[in-house]
Amino acid sequence: MSIRTHVGRERARGRFNGPEDVRIVKMLLASVYPLAGLSVNTTMDGGTIGMIMRFQREVVGLTTPDGVVSPNGRTWRTLLAATSDSRHAMLTDQCVLKPKYSLMNRHYVF
Repeated sequence: MSIRTHVGRERARGRFNGPEDVRIVKMLLASVYPLAGLSVNTTMDGGTIGMIMRFQREVVGLTTPDGVVSPNGRTWRTLLAATSDSRHAMLTDQCVLKPKYSLMNRHYVF
């Protein structure tokens, strides 16, 4: 998964807010902050920029967030890592039945 344009607060240089890139970033932010009520669509708005800045402050650790997710930038890499970790944690937490290997039957049993 990757983005091709910068997503977030527009600056003077570079391409910004490609619709598909906005959707990808919003989808990833929604998985990090599931209770925030972020709509996953292709529209860049103040709420999305605020969520990007919140993520930059709380997870990336930036003291002065700029509200921009750049391709291959620090925020993008951290967002991918955070969503990968949170998906793994959700799958692990939801797994109630843990398989065990049965030597007698030579297969996994639940």
